[in-house]
Amino acid sequence: MASLPNDPTDVWVSARLKQAAKDPKAFEATLAQWAQRLAVLALPLSASLLGLMFFWRRGVYLFDHLIFSMHSLSFQGLLLSTTMLAHLVSGWFQLLFLIAPVHLFAHLKGTYGLGVFRNSLANGGAVHQLHHRAGPGPERAW
Repeated sequence: MASLPNDPTDVWVSARLKQAAKDPKAFEATLAQWAQRLAVLALPLSASLLGLMFFWRRGVYLFDHLIFSMHSLSFQGLLLSTTMLAHLVSGWFQLLFLIAPVHLFAHLKGTYGLGVFRNSLANGGAVHQLHHRAGPGPERAW
């Protein structure tokens, strides 16, 4: 997927990458600040999405979705940290990311009692988004 020569997004990203290369310490500080903000927002967003997905379930409350989200996000953060550290040793450790959909599948099945079909539908959206964001091909440069 080739981008246009004067695509505003490419121009904006290129300018930010040059700025980050000039001052890596400021980039690291900004990255840490935004990572904390997104981590704080991830919990209510994921609990809300689960609430929308399972609004029809009796006996499952928003508190249950918050607990599920905390456990799931904690595991995903631990997996991301482990993979990033292990990637310093070898590039093969990126395959650890394949654990994420397996964990989500087992977590949804165990918590909400979903069958394989419904669980695959819920989990398939997440896997599709992962594939779409980091999808195949060297033309993806973000």
